[in-house]
Amino acid sequence: MVTRADPVGGVLRAAPTALDAAARSADEPARLAMLRSLGVVDGSTEERFQDLVRLAAWICGTTSSAVSFVDADRQWFKARHNVEPCETPREQSFCAHALDRPAEVLVVPDARSDPRFADNPLVTQEPGIRFYAGAPMVGSDGRALGTVCVLDDRPRELDADQREALAALARLAVALLELGLGRRTRDAITGLPDREAFEAWLSEPDPGGRGSPAGAEAAQGPLARALLVLDLDGFRRINLALGAQAADEALRVTAQRLLETAGEDALVARRRADQFLIAVPGRSATQARQLGRRLAAAVSAPIRTGGETVELTASVGVAWQEQPDRRALLREATLALEEAKRRGPSQLVLFDEDLRQAAQRRWRLEADLARAAERGQLWLAYQPLVDLETREVRAAEALLRWHHPTVGAIDPEELTSVARAAGLTHAVGSWALDQALGQLRRWRTLHPEADIGLGLNVDARQLEDPRLVSDLASALQSAGVPPRAVTLELTEHDLVGDTAVVLPRLQALRALGVRLAIDDFGTGTSSLAELDRLPVNCLKLDARLLDPVRDADSRAPVATAVIRLADALGLEAVAEGVEREEQVAWLRAQGVQRAHGPLLGEATGADTLAARLR
Repeated sequence: MVTRADPVGGVLRAAPTALDAAARSADEPARLAMLRSLGVVDGSTEERFQDLVRLAAWICGTTSSAVSFVDADRQWFKARHNVEPCETPREQSFCAHALDRPAEVLVVPDARSDPRFADNPLVTQEPGIRFYAGAPMVGSDGRALGTVCVLDDRPRELDADQREALAALARLAVALLELGLGRRTRDAITGLPDREAFEAWLSEPDPGGRGSPAGAEAAQGPLARALLVLDLDGFRRINLALGAQAADEALRVTAQRLLETAGEDALVARRRADQFLIAVPGRSATQARQLGRRLAAAVSAPIRTGGETVELTASVGVAWQEQPDRRALLREATLALEEAKRRGPSQLVLFDEDLRQAAQRRWRLEADLARAAERGQLWLAYQPLVDLETREVRAAEALLRWHHPTVGAIDPEELTSVARAAGLTHAVGSWALDQALGQLRRWRTLHPEADIGLGLNVDARQLEDPRLVSDLASALQSAGVPPRAVTLELTEHDLVGDTAVVLPRLQALRALGVRLAIDDFGTGTSSLAELDRLPVNCLKLDARLLDPVRDADSRAPVATAVIRLADALGLEAVAEGVEREEQVAWLRAQGVQRAHGPLLGEATGADTLAARLR
């Protein structure tokens, strides 16, 4: 049997009947979205399936065979043997019925005797199908996407071996589809296209053909497109609190909600652990923003996992272009997400001209930072740490500064952010470490009686770097300064992370002999239980804790509590941001011996600070 197309567009067409329409499951939108994300719902032939369909016909002894994917209103034959049309309406599709029972092979021995198909035009007219058997292709998410099917123009049956062979070929088709053989790959947890698959999509021309991830509208020419990057806020906490299995289930539920909300024409992919990419065609900027809000709302619905109910929030970056450049869209959506994350959780930002200008400035800074040190643009300022009784300088905190030749002085927080984005945290940190230890050596050589110490800020990226301990050990040896003279300062936020990584790193640093301090303590997220385990020597009170202090008898309950906590743990309490003599008197009354701040000395150059050591 050779099935033939009618003259209208090469597609077999007929009016739908009630018996022709296969039942549609409740999660049909998610199934269709998954199908669209695979990029197979179009009329092109997939050569990777051709040998498979010929083998199916040979094993089952039929005249025709195909690999069929069932879309919203049609089925697509991605590979076919003795089947001419590339598609048929869904209401005529035998394969649509096979989707109802994804674990079974659907066999129709004689279509004329089956009430579901007896009036089907494909049976009553050309090509006159009498026999059909279809094995569902079930994706990693458990949804049937289509079938490997065989057809004949005479009634017949399949024996058990033939049914099992057809089912095996369907599984092989899924493997070819989801592994991609160089085309598309799938995320093992969510079943979504993964980062590699999305990278392949980025490399494809835009617009694509009908049925591409851009949707059928792309066939009409260039079209607007929106790209959204959605990041789950604080998702790491679920992993730490409930375990990986519960976190994986939350990701699967989130992925399904994104598929259902984004729509049939969207491409939804998992970019990394807690971040998703959603590409949709034909949206205005306003519609793209609205879609972002709907996606965030869908994600925020409660999820039952690990025996607990969790509620997620999402930050969303949105980019939209009328004449889309896919890679530019991804860059812009990512920048919008970064801005959303800076504003706090549950924020949505649409990329605009202001962000573009900020991004151009950021890119220029990232490029220039790589050579800033050799061009003499980086320098260290030193904030004196003072004995509150004698007002003598006991240590200096090294603060990295960058004076850009055209932009001017770069804010320290922006400098840290630029270094992270440019992948220069280690390089810049190593430069600062060598410079600061060299200066400490010179101070201690010229003024041995001062026994001056040095404070160095270490951020989370440096703390996670396995080279930190060995780099510090080497730098200390080269500089010839005692480790006890060096204090590494880390913020509360940087210490609230993966304790499996952080704790051993801190213990290794203490083993070198350096001191460890928690900077800006009292306004962050430290767990008191964790604090007792951390091998730190010092708590530095956040400057804001001293705001209530007006005289020696002032009540500053939080500052008092932190000082008492440090004493109970056997740690030194050091005050930051001291601005008034009344604060000095209050701190001394509380037993605090050392502090720094504007009253006690501004951050300054090394030579200026050296004058205070004489």
